[in-house]
Amino acid sequence: MEYGRKTIILPIVLASSIVLAIFSYNYFTQTANQIQELAINDLQTNAEIEAYSISNSLSNAISVITSNLRLIANSPSVVEGNMI
Repeated sequence: MEYGRKTIILPIVLASSIVLAIFSYNYFTQTANQIQELAINDLQTNAEIEAYSISNSLSNAISVITSNLRLIANSPSVVEGNMI
């Protein structure tokens, strides 16, 4: 009777282990995919924020240059043509 019980329990434990392993693998694969997707989205968001920041910095720098050029163009020495 002991041998018969072992032959029944062993395949059940083995099958349960295989099923658990498959479910665990699927769970961890899905979790890894979700983490990867979140990381990619985070990188894209950070890149967009950085591009926006660089764009604003460039725009401000161009505004300063434009303002300085207007000051130079309207200065009395330039208007009168007295440049050395």
